[in-house]
Formats: sequence, C-alpha cells, structure tokens
Amino acid sequence: MARTLLRAALMIALLALSNRGSDRVQATTLPEAVEVIKPYGAALRGEPSSDAGIAHVASCGEWLTVAGEQDGWYLVYSRAAYYWVGGARVADVLARVAYTCEPGFTFQPQDVVQAIVASGCLSVRAFPGASAPYDHCVASYHRFLVTNGPIEEDGEDWFEVWSEVTGRGWARAQYLFPVD
Repeated sequence: MARTLLRAALMIALLALSNRGSDRVQATTLPEAVEVIKPYGAALRGEPSSDAGIAHVASCGEWLTVAGEQDGWYLVYSRAAYYWVGGARVADVLARVAYTCEPGFTFQPQDVVQAIVASGCLSVRAFPGASAPYDHCVASYHRFLVTNGPIEEDGEDWFEVWSEVTGRGWARAQYLFPVD
C-alpha cells in the first residue's frame, strides 16, 4: 500500500511539473469527486491504462475522490489507496448525470460467475466486441473465473473470463451472473 501511495504522489508531482511553463491550458476544472455511472462498475487500476492490473472494481453509484487526471483517466482515492479509473465509466458528481445501475453486477477479479443465456450459447471471444472472432460457445450455467473488466466496446460491457474448457476469452457482461 505504501508503494501505491508513493507512486500516486510521484505521479501527481510529475503531472504538475509537466504542466509548468507549458502553453497547455486545461479546458475544464478537475472535479472533486466522480461517481461510477456504468451498471457493471469501473475497474480501479494501478496505472492509467486498460492493460494495467485491476486492484478493485468500484460499484455503480460509488463516489470516488479525485486527485488528478491524465489522458482521460482520473487518479482517485478509494479504499485507503490511489488508483486510476477510466473517465468514460464515471461522471462528475456535481453534473448529476442520469444513469441506472440495473441490471448490472459488480464482479471483482477472481470472482466465479456463470453464463446464463435465454437460448443457444454464449460466445467466448478473442477480444471485447461483437465482431471479435470466437473459439467457444458455452451453454447456460458454464462457470468462469473473471480475470479483467469491465471494458466497454461498441456500447456493451465485456469481462475477460477463464475456464478450463475455454481458456481465456471475453464475454458480454449481460450474460454473466453471480454463482448462487
């Protein structure tokens, strides 16, 4: 935890130094807090990148204190540490953006989930997106381990999942449910 706090403090200092003497002027002010507005939550990561590891997934409706911003990512304070959250998954709490948390679930990395589809099977794809190729199609109640996500692609949320049958792949969030 001390390393995360030190890294965040260094990042804030570097951001401040990089803007000193610059011709860039920030067009908007930094919000004091943001709120998660996506039904499947928002991944809190160690670096401002979708490829960075996930420390925790914040739930829809959760407020996060903002400490900085970089390239569309907010540096936020949550659970006694600093993390990065993608700006597309949150909104300034003062903006009062309309959103709904239904029908989403918040899954943490390593959670066990199950696929539930009304008919047919769930496609497990090579990367997030309906146009991505798929190698496996699994029936309802197939269990997976969540390894990454949520990530939005083409207006849909996706989770990276793994099972012994499928290996690693991406599944649409709307077809993943907690195991009872």
